[in-house]
Amino acid sequence: MIDAGIEFGPGTVYGSALIKVGQAQQRLGQSERDFVTGAYKGFVEPLRKFLDEDMKTIMKERKILEQKRLDLDMCKNRLRKAKTMEAQNNAEQELRRAQEDFERQVEITRLLFGGNEQRPCQSRTLFKRLCGSRDLIPYPVP
Repeated sequence: MIDAGIEFGPGTVYGSALIKVGQAQQRLGQSERDFVTGAYKGFVEPLRKFLDEDMKTIMKERKILEQKRLDLDMCKNRLRKAKTMEAQNNAEQELRRAQEDFERQVEITRLLFGGNEQRPCQSRTLFKRLCGSRDLIPYPVP
């Protein structure tokens, strides 16, 4: 549009209007590029980092916790089914060991989840900021 405005001549009304509209479109295009870049850096990258790194660790520890819970249930069943005193003593020792392992894993998992309590808030804040920045782009009101 700017080129067409120059061809018509900047001194003419139509030419100057084309130049102004062309410049406005350039600014709008730059604003859109800035918005997309900011949205990617401010929201998509942190979210992707969380999903790629932190979430894998959390899921791995959760899987280990599930296995420890199954081990604990197995030890409880062994204790319940133990017939002799010696078998009961062995089952109680295994149960205590399994209980300690389970509690240790619960704490590890809780710390991982607790350490990421800020993540959802950060993601929510980044998302709200992203949505708020969309208000800067003028849309026609129906």
